[in-house]
Amino acid sequence: GAMEATVIRRIAALRACVMPGHRGLSGRPSHRVPLTLPGREGVSSSGARVLEWMGKKASIRQDMFLLGPPGPELRRLAFRFCELAGREVEYIALTRDSSEPELKQRREIVGGSMVFVDQPPVRAAVYGRVLVLEGVEKAERNTLPLLNNLLENREMALEDGRFLVAPARYDALIADGASDEELRSRGLIRVHPDFLVVAIGLPSATFGGNPLDPPLRSRFQACSLRQLPLTERVDALRALAPGHDHATAQLADVADSLRLLAALKPTAAGGGQRGWGGVPWFPESVLAPLARTLAELGPEGAPAAMLIHRALPWSLLGEQAAAAVEGALRHLGLPAEKVPKKNGSKSGIKSGVITSTPLRLAAVSPCALPDGGVAVQLKWVGGKAPSLSNVPAGSLTPALGRWVPRAHELPLDAQEAALAELLQVHAMGSDVCLVGGKGSGKSRVARELSRVLGLPSATIHCYKDMSSRDLLQRRSTDARGDTVWEDSPLVSAARHGWLAILDGAHRLPNGLLAAALGPL
Repeated sequence: GAMEATVIRRIAALRACVMPGHRGLSGRPSHRVPLTLPGREGVSSSGARVLEWMGKKASIRQDMFLLGPPGPELRRLAFRFCELAGREVEYIALTRDSSEPELKQRREIVGGSMVFVDQPPVRAAVYGRVLVLEGVEKAERNTLPLLNNLLENREMALEDGRFLVAPARYDALIADGASDEELRSRGLIRVHPDFLVVAIGLPSATFGGNPLDPPLRSRFQACSLRQLPLTERVDALRALAPGHDHATAQLADVADSLRLLAALKPTAAGGGQRGWGGVPWFPESVLAPLARTLAELGPEGAPAAMLIHRALPWSLLGEQAAAAVEGALRHLGLPAEKVPKKNGSKSGIKSGVITSTPLRLAAVSPCALPDGGVAVQLKWVGGKAPSLSNVPAGSLTPALGRWVPRAHELPLDAQEAALAELLQVHAMGSDVCLVGGKGSGKSRVARELSRVLGLPSATIHCYKDMSSRDLLQRRSTDARGDTVWEDSPLVSAARHGWLAILDGAHRLPNGLLAAALGPL
């Protein structure tokens, strides 16, 4: 709207007074300036308010702290601001495993000798970039104080003997007669005046986490991302699913009801993102892919209750939480279905809210993308919903023709439903978490997804003590003994367009997946 356009013009005007801008110190266009993906250029009214606030703080060179609920919105706003202002970015996703070498310097072996390699905070300070620290609430309390002096005085002692000096003090030494070469020979490095820090975190009182120490908290100016008005959220969903006004309004109402349940009574122990009855927080960012699914398949192929269950599988929660969610859905008029009662209860059937897709895969046919990429068209049994076209496929040959399960594998209805849902989620460009008990066929469904789409797969076996770096890269040595970083199967899958299967993701520490894979 008009507010968004005004904010973007104001922030774009900052390009004249910030460095290094869209061009790096070498004068060439910098790859460190973020670029917004096509289709995500828009900014909500709440996001526009945050961007305008960030522009004001950047103009007076104040470090910022962005607070908000779980989701990618705050990170997108930070990158969007840097894109509009032409600022280069250094990014760190903090976890409980973050340590001093990741915030200052890391030892590496190059040419048979040990060298210190600057990490993102140091590079951002030297070259005048924006340092984005995401997940501040996850870091241990003795980790972030390492940056306290850099935030307050723009000074830091480095492991290789160098010392970062505030620009005003460095310029005063130059004015007193010292030369730049002399100061550098003494190990004094000038911090760039355009160095800026943008921290992103969750309110620890609501979502759990480690609170900031008061001295560190005082270094930031804070801004909270407000929830959008209901009318604006409904309008955004209707724009994604035109012609389905009633269903999109239901999605927005249900999201509000679930967030209310999650916020009613926070647990006494402050244990994570659960509120009344153990209902987790329902993030706003999941509604857009649900609305796109509704637009493609219609209310018959994508019932509103099924879409909500896809984003928040309440049937896996405790009995009290599941009953609370189903009660809220029924109150809002979502349709119900007859389902068998759980084991241990009286025989018969009960009325439950629809939780699974009514569609089953019938056939796969080839189709061409405008850019020449490989894609397929998915058709459903009985024509219960429109076919999904332009579904991205892999480098292998997809299973074209009528879909028939492998001869040695007995298909179950639950597995066929899971496969149909995975295909729908993939068609909308989203990632998916497949949840089920031991022996329920999760691996079989993942293999069938790979076969249907012709996607090569890479499996990453997760374990309890895994760190975020283990998910992305591992340290090794080459033939000369120098240290090198080798991509993990997950990174290789991202680079080559494979299907990445995180087997046993439930074993990972809380928050690790968000830290490691959030930007990806």
